[in-house]
Amino acid sequence: LETEFRELSARDEKRFDLEDGVFLLARFARPDLDVAHCAKILDDMALELALRLYSKDDPEVVVKKINDYIIKERGFAGNKNNYYDPDNSFIDQVLERKLGIPISLSCLYVLLGRRLHLPLVGVGMPGHFLVKYESDAAEIYVDPFNKGKVMSRLDCLRYLLNAGYGFQESFLTRCKPRDVIKRMVNNLIMIYDQNRMMDHEKQLVRYFEILNNHQSKI
Repeated sequence: LETEFRELSARDEKRFDLEDGVFLLARFARPDLDVAHCAKILDDMALELALRLYSKDDPEVVVKKINDYIIKERGFAGNKNNYYDPDNSFIDQVLERKLGIPISLSCLYVLLGRRLHLPLVGVGMPGHFLVKYESDAAEIYVDPFNKGKVMSRLDCLRYLLNAGYGFQESFLTRCKPRDVIKRMVNNLIMIYDQNRMMDHEKQLVRYFEILNNHQSKI
């Protein structure tokens, strides 16, 4: 698995694939994971969602339909009762249990959006992770962890200031796939450290270093 992480990390930013990254990370917990089966679930979800969308839909309508499908119809939700369960970070378990944390649920939105050629990107704010519908016509932020709450840029700014983070433009810009995976790995390192699962923590630190060291050489 470490060899595969090295191969993924060696790709330049244009070829570093988010879906490859989340499935590779999921195999850390379940090495025999049927990746093709999980990808098929995403394919089927995207097809169902496509039937609800129309080319003339305004961005606001598109976002509402996506939220209605993922949150209301399929029942995905933030795992507020057991936020630090490691399975919240693994995409196969998110698909199976329909529970996740902000970053893994956001990945679900982005992976479906990519299949439908929708401009959905992850936004790695400090302390929270969102999805952004980013086009010339609109800039709409979505909080998948909180029932798909729709937020404006001003809403995000207020959150950042109220939480004491201040503001930098980078807080609201697209998070590169490599940085998404690094953040997911870092979350798991923290969880395994708290649970004193040192072998898991040590290996994930290696993965983080692999991802980080290659980035520093670009």
